[in-house]
Amino acid sequence: MPRFTATTASSSISGPKAKTTAAHDDRLAALETAGHPVVRIVMKSIDHIGQEFFRFEMATAVAGAVLGINPFNQPDVEDAKIKTRELTAAFEKTGALPAEKPVMSTARGRSLHRRARMPPNCARPAPTALSARG
Repeated sequence: MPRFTATTASSSISGPKAKTTAAHDDRLAALETAGHPVVRIVMKSIDHIGQEFFRFEMATAVAGAVLGINPFNQPDVEDAKIKTRELTAAFEKTGALPAEKPVMSTARGRSLHRRARMPPNCARPAPTALSARG
């Protein structure tokens, strides 16, 4: 998943905020160096923040269409909660999540899954006990 950062075009930051901004930029540079995708969105001024809200609302709508859900509709949110509870219960029972089923596949063997998968070179978190909440 790309990491997003939004900055303004102004570079006349001074004082404690400049130190925080420099540390933020250093962390982003480290992510880029490690091969993680980083997207920088530069705004001419903070007045353009509404434009960014629109961009991400549109991205949410497109992602929802690809996944076959309405991300702005409460029943889909409730459906996601129900599916999460089912997955949690399955994990508690068997110690593993059910096998993934691709939403679609291409003739070249590529497939689209509903949830993101960790890249093979990422460290997997240690298993923990999960509890279903009602």
